Amino acid sequence: MVRYAVHPQALEEFAAIVEAQHERLSAAGAALADVRLPPDAFGRLPDSAVLHDACARHARAGQRDRQVLLDALARTARGLRDNARAYRQAEDDAAAGLSGDG
Repeated sequence: MVRYAVHPQALEEFAAIVEAQHERLSAAGAALADVRLPPDAFGRLPDSAVLHDACARHARAGQRDRQVLLDALARTARGLRDNARAYRQAEDDAAAGLSGDG
């Protein structure tokens, strides 16, 4: 028989790590969102306007991808904390049932 134990504190610690990563990514993204490439950034290169447009599209796609990741990190942290709470509640319920309090 396989036995395992879930340690809710470990889930909460991991949630805190995920939340810290969320904060760091959010701050970095906010700083990058303010960076604008001037239209003349590519000077007189052939198709410089095309290069500028491609860079702008790439930057917008990066911001969208960052938001998807931020949402995933937030859901992950919330899920970890919810699971930790559920395990603690199950342990409390089992203890109350075994002690005759339930």
